[in-house]
Amino acid sequence: MSGIDDQLGDFRKAVAEERLANQLNPTGSGCDLISIYIDSNLLQDARSRSAEELKKRPNDPCAHANLYLVAFLESDSANIAKELAWANQQGGIQGIPAARFAYYYGQRERAQQLSRSLVATAEAKNQKDMAANAQVGTALSEAVLGYGSEAQKLAAAAQNLSRSKETEYVAALVFAMGGNLTRVQELAGDLEKRFPDDTIVRFDFLPTVHALLDLERKKPMNAIQELQAALPYELGQDAPALWPVYVRAQAYLAARQGAEATSEFEKILDHRGLVNNDPVGAPIDALAHLGLARAYALQKESLKARRAYQDFLTLWKDADQGVPILKEAQAQYQELK
Repeated sequence: MSGIDDQLGDFRKAVAEERLANQLNPTGSGCDLISIYIDSNLLQDARSRSAEELKKRPNDPCAHANLYLVAFLESDSANIAKELAWANQQGGIQGIPAARFAYYYGQRERAQQLSRSLVATAEAKNQKDMAANAQVGTALSEAVLGYGSEAQKLAAAAQNLSRSKETEYVAALVFAMGGNLTRVQELAGDLEKRFPDDTIVRFDFLPTVHALLDLERKKPMNAIQELQAALPYELGQDAPALWPVYVRAQAYLAARQGAEATSEFEKILDHRGLVNNDPVGAPIDALAHLGLARAYALQKESLKARRAYQDFLTLWKDADQGVPILKEAQAQYQELK
């Protein structure tokens, strides 16, 4: 049951249920509980429980992966280096979306290399779902960075590997951002047909896809209305997490409702554990700083806008130059100065 509650965003209940399960089976893995702690932003609890797991199983890849994730979320370079050193001894860390972490810092070329390596390794082991996740996750990151054509090619390649609901959903997001109505309709129709009773598909995935299409059609208020259905579920652990929030924030920006956009971007930054605790997704927590800057600018809050732009540009100080969304941010920041 904890998995269902985690997916639906009832983290308090999920933690209680998983703690009880661990008490009933003390020799079992605590990996699910650690993951729920991270979803809940209970990072100290996640770190402590991971340490407990390592006392029982010093080379437990799940515990090490979660310690790496906690270190990333806390910008703890010492523990990031420590976990990477362990991983190198083991031949590579499992469970860490390294490509997305590179995208988080705007390092597109490195992210692409990491993604290609993971896809090749997964395909060699006939792990098609894992390969598809890596491919479609990269596609989504490429799309939000402004590389729409490349993103759609990667999304199509992922579909050739897997028809899971997560893969089809993320591919639909990519095609929606590219305005490819035909592909979006195909994917949305297939999801509706194959998962008619799936709560997350009906009330999270499909409204988000339709809202993105509304944004592409310059109808932000329609997008905001579409996303009303997602409100009870959007803080759950789905793939990719918090995308209804990110799309709603973009819709408020397009509608020039800066205060409402600010609230949505802050919601993302308040739930970074949830954003990053999934192998499929894009670095929307990094881009939320840029979104805040744009929202403050709409509200004529120049000082706050400058600080938010500085936060983003500092975060991306080592980013690849020429990334479209970075160039936009730099130009907008210069206009404020």
